Amino acid sequence: MKDSELEENITMKRKNSEDTLQKQWILYHLIEHEAHHRGQMFMLLRMAGMNKKNENRI
Repeated sequence: MKDSELEENITMKRKNSEDTLQKQWILYHLIEHEAHHRGQMFMLLRMAGMNKKNENRI
């Protein structure tokens, strides 16, 4: 994808409406969503007692 294509709009059709989003916002949202879940994963690992680097390696 070229940089100029990031400003193009995508229209999502839903049951009763349509939403228009820019491609750059969609990519930003995907990255932020992944970062959120990565944070959740590391929090759960710390809560399970895996909080020190190399502590749980065999």
